[in-house]
Amino acid sequence: MKGAEIAKLIVDWANDNNMHPDDFDMLFADELLEALEEDE
Repeated sequence: MKGAEIAKLIVDWANDNNMHPDDFDMLFADELLEALEEDE
């Protein structure tokens, strides 16, 4: 998956779970960075 697709999935998941962006930024920062690094 591309980084943008992963980011969209995270945003969609957070919206579905009524999470504020500040909440999921911290939860997913490490996972998103790892996914983006693997994507390169």
